[in-house]
Amino acid sequence: MSSVYDQQFYDNQRAGSLLSASIVLPHLESIYPEIRSVVDVGCGGGTWLSYFGNKGVRILGIDGNVLPPEDMMIPTEAYRRQNLEDRISAPATFDLCMCLEVAEHLPANRAATFVEDLCQLGNLVLFGAGIPGQGGTNHINCQWQSYWIEMFRQQGFGIYDLIRPTLWNDSRIEWWYLQNTMVFVRSARADLTSAAERYSSGRDHVLVDVVHPRALEEYHYVNHLASSEPSARVALGLARKAVLMSARRRLKASFGKS
Repeated sequence: MSSVYDQQFYDNQRAGSLLSASIVLPHLESIYPEIRSVVDVGCGGGTWLSYFGNKGVRILGIDGNVLPPEDMMIPTEAYRRQNLEDRISAPATFDLCMCLEVAEHLPANRAATFVEDLCQLGNLVLFGAGIPGQGGTNHINCQWQSYWIEMFRQQGFGIYDLIRPTLWNDSRIEWWYLQNTMVFVRSARADLTSAAERYSSGRDHVLVDVVHPRALEEYHYVNHLASSEPSARVALGLARKAVLMSARRRLKASFGKS
């Protein structure tokens, strides 16, 4: 599994991931301000986890790939290498477990036990996974959001759509995070569920399986290039480069870097 994800894979997603995390995670903290420990399953280079690490929060990243130390955004001692196709033994419980755009990379026969592993790592889970047709590297189990919701429910976790309704139109955030990211809370933890219910009071949570408009725009853009260029590979390369350049511009604009 790890050989599929090379240095370029992580370079291409770093800028947009960093910027997205810098917006989504403060919003989550506004609902759950007492996050003191975080584990990220499928952390990659540690872009999302670095937000908490920079604040002095206890962090652990788990992934099956090893990047050069200079490309990691978390300390090496905060990283644990493990093939995610294997069961994850919980080294501890954490205030927050994150797993974003990872589950679709694993075989379907691992899905249920993977969700079970996430639920053993914490009572609050920030989760999102690619939907059918989303595209991407080694996406082998793309499922609608309701597929994962049912698996979390079987583990005693309720869904709280705390991210998507509020941030849906924020163009700085990568559309796959806006489309897929949901919060799952262990139902037995009244303190955690009550915080989510206070925030979501009066909000409509009927729509679960959704596609973000920017996903459709990108899909049609890539198809247009593929039909107008003599080589589909060239077209897809141009589209990928355009998306990466756009993400980098947004990141620089947000943090005032030249």
